[in-house]
Amino acid sequence: MNNILQSDIFFFISSISVVFIAIAILILLIHIIKILNDISGFFKTIRSGADTISEELSLVRAKLRDKGILTGLILSLFTIMTGFVQKTKERQSRKK
Repeated sequence: MNNILQSDIFFFISSISVVFIAIAILILLIHIIKILNDISGFFKTIRSGADTISEELSLVRAKLRDKGILTGLILSLFTIMTGFVQKTKERQSRKK
């Protein structure tokens, strides 16, 4: 009879420990799911920000494309003028 009582106590304690371990695993899984949802929201925010930046860059490209010819002419004129000024300074320094 003593052996049966000991085995009953063992199975009772092991059943309670299995229940506690299952509850601990369940709590851990709930926290992992919450963390994954937060990460998912974070990536959605990043994705929407990247989409906004992409749209803004498209607008900037379109504006540069429309006004790019004028800007290119002004820039090339400025480059020609600075090159001319540098050549003039080199000629003046050679004369001295």
